Amino acid sequence: MTPKSVIYDQGYRRYEGRYLGRGYAIWSLFASDLRRALGVKRSWQYQVGLGILATIIFAQALTFFFVSTVGPAALINPQAMLFDGMSFFLLILSAMIAPDLLCTDRRYRVLPLYLVRPIELYDYLLAKQAVLVGVVALASFIPQLGIFLAKALIAPSALEYVSTHGWMVGASAAASLVYALFYGAIASAIAALTPRWSYAAGAIIAVPVALGLASGIITILTKNPWWQLLDILSFPSALKDALFGVTIQATTFTFRMGREGEIPREVTMQPLETWIYGVAAGAFIVGALGILFARYVRARYE
Repeated sequence: MTPKSVIYDQGYRRYEGRYLGRGYAIWSLFASDLRRALGVKRSWQYQVGLGILATIIFAQALTFFFVSTVGPAALINPQAMLFDGMSFFLLILSAMIAPDLLCTDRRYRVLPLYLVRPIELYDYLLAKQAVLVGVVALASFIPQLGIFLAKALIAPSALEYVSTHGWMVGASAAASLVYALFYGAIASAIAALTPRWSYAAGAIIAVPVALGLASGIITILTKNPWWQLLDILSFPSALKDALFGVTIQATTFTFRMGREGEIPREVTMQPLETWIYGVAAGAFIVGALGILFARYVRARYE
């Protein structure tokens, strides 16, 4: 009779290839995630989204450059203003990248496969954070560097401009890192709380915006400037202003009281000192990364 199955006794064979070690494993994870974050072999919707964000940021850079070189507006600091203009779009970029890097592996339960030897959980999270922070930092710094080089080229003396304003490159790099670390912490902490990409992306955008609106309303009603710390998106903005030497002015809100609005009422809010924002930003980043790590310590056994 024809046998229905055959049993082969192969035995155990040791791996005879080259062991590349822990460093290579971390680098491979970083390189793979970096390609995903940049849209390589991703859906056309993701690639179109990246293209739209890049176009908006590039258009803002051109606008601030031309405005700062024409007439009385030449005294405007385009680098500092550009951060304010593109900060929300950097948040959207973080909302696109972080859920894809962090939610997908948990949703399809492949996280334990990554955590076999030789990498550990903190290696895995370090590679993810390096990709997220690196992409957001480059997305904010490259337009800044482009503005600086363009202004140097149109200056009467490029060497004199570079020697006089070269500090702005360092300030731009430091501010880009601040935004990237802060937005990366926000996005990672929220993405760690759910395996659903859409939920995480929506919350990364909605939560900071809602906190900002609540901060403004409560601050005006209570006249207590400490409620401004509820607006977490103001943390990197305040540190950026300090790096560029921009003085934060008091904000005055005017209301019209009475049935016909004939009685004006003004509420003036003084800004908090920069060191307060620095301490708050540092505490927030540490807390957010703590949430990320604690959530993944639990997720690895789920």
